[in-house]
Amino acid sequence: MSMFFVLFFTLYAALHAYVFIRTWNAFRFSLVTGGIVAIAFLLCVFLPLFTRSFEHGGHEGFARALAYVGYTWMCLIFFFLVISVAIDISRLCIIVFSSVAKINLPRTIHSSLVFFLVSAVASVAITAYGYHEARAIRTERIGIETSKLPRGIDRLTIVQISDVHLA
Repeated sequence: MSMFFVLFFTLYAALHAYVFIRTWNAFRFSLVTGGIVAIAFLLCVFLPLFTRSFEHGGHEGFARALAYVGYTWMCLIFFFLVISVAIDISRLCIIVFSSVAKINLPRTIHSSLVFFLVSAVASVAITAYGYHEARAIRTERIGIETSKLPRGIDRLTIVQISDVHLA
């Protein structure tokens, strides 16, 4: 195993642990429900590995379905992390400022559920938008006039493809 893979997988598992803790704090699950959610998160950690295993085993259709689920989840959980950290930093600044200025804050500033839901809804919206954009590939044609082409060549076609993600 490469060092990059070990580092990536460790960070990916830590990301899941962070989101699981945020989920637990927001909903205050019972132990049974928390255990079920923990197993679901654990399965999601291993989805990219399951995808590759099925792909190498010749089960292309199932691997493709797992890839859609796994990579969409990866996108969703990454956006959740970024948004949650941004909200937490903002909340910390507000709490420190209000403490120094002796301002009473509403209870919602301390609500784990409210900020979990804000992060979750924003993550789902951004991921859905990204999925829509990925499915709506556009071709843009641009004509450039120049007198610097070599003699005998009156037309030249240049193709540039960018931001292509293939599983």
